[in-house]
Amino acid sequence: MKVFVAVDMEGIAGVVDSSQTSPNGVDYPHARKWMADEANAAVRGAFKAGPTEVVVSDSHGGNGCRNILAHDLDRRATLLTGSPKSLDDPHGLSADFGALILLGMHSRNKSLGVISHTVHGLVVDEIRINGTPFGEVGFISALAGHYGVPTVMVAGDDRTADEAKDAMPWVKTVVVKWALSRNAARTLPPEVAADRIEQAAELAVQGVEDSDRLVVEVPVTLEMDFMNAGCADAAAKVPGVERVSGRTVRFVSEDFATASRTMSVVIGQGWAVTRAWLGR
Repeated sequence: MKVFVAVDMEGIAGVVDSSQTSPNGVDYPHARKWMADEANAAVRGAFKAGPTEVVVSDSHGGNGCRNILAHDLDRRATLLTGSPKSLDDPHGLSADFGALILLGMHSRNKSLGVISHTVHGLVVDEIRINGTPFGEVGFISALAGHYGVPTVMVAGDDRTADEAKDAMPWVKTVVVKWALSRNAARTLPPEVAADRIEQAAELAVQGVEDSDRLVVEVPVTLEMDFMNAGCADAAAKVPGVERVSGRTVRFVSEDFATASRTMSVVIGQGWAVTRAWLGR
């Protein structure tokens, strides 16, 4: 069995501010090391359960998904770095895998989680799939479910763990910090967080038969509320995308993978407007 480990950065132990998750931030070198340490902990735990292969995907958009340094990764694993990693899935997921582990995850926008946001914090206010608000944990898990891959474990702050359990009652969660505000937390030391992740990863992979897939009913109706109407102006130009209100667009896709590809284009349109407005 092949195990896929997707690693974001905002939910890593010790990380509470965007200055830690961007290459321009003074604390970024520390955070990227903690990110690699949590990935290695999951790799160690997963291999104890006997998979044939473990693939780690750097899934943090800051620095173009090139945050984990290859020489910092456990030599038994392989690293997917850069973005996008495939035309079908930006993380590189496929039906070849037997289990998904999510590390460093954060809760969706509007929640009181550490650095909470939905996909792109400067562009997206909320995403609803078939009427239900989705964050990144749900979105990646549903994409995995489309390929037949169960999500077995999620690590991040306490709000992320609650969000994961609401969507996937079977999933094992590891809380590495407890949100006090959007930019403050009570956090485990990175070494302790890594120990807990290693233990949970072993149990999660061992118990893969007891896990389920997050499956979204098709056709998939996706609604997106942007941060401003200008983003929706641009997104509405994408074929098949309908303007619903000042900040909201909607489209319908035949399956979740198609919805994911369209969503990437729609967010890209919104980001182009936001970048111009910010003068970047």
